[in-house]
Amino acid sequence: MNECGAVVGHAGTGAIIQALLIVKPMLVLPRLSRFNEARNEHQVGTALHFAAAGQILMADDDASFLRQLNSVETFKPKSLIGKTASPELISEIRTFVETRP
Repeated sequence: MNECGAVVGHAGTGAIIQALLIVKPMLVLPRLSRFNEARNEHQVGTALHFAAAGQILMADDDASFLRQLNSVETFKPKSLIGKTASPELISEIRTFVETRP
């Protein structure tokens, strides 16, 4: 992944985060349950989230995948992802955990 110009793959969270960490443009085609590729449509939600944030390109079918394939190498994510959680998130999680019985 470090040596490629762009990443093309399924919409697994690990793959998306790794591409963002190493600043690689990514095009995803989520795996779908109707094709027996996954148990449910969780990758669709993941892809929609990252695509809405402008961090990846998402294809929802073969035709859109082929259309976007030529532009993935020039795609520039609007934002990247840090190697650590934000202080606000850590604080919220700490408060949640500490207030539980």
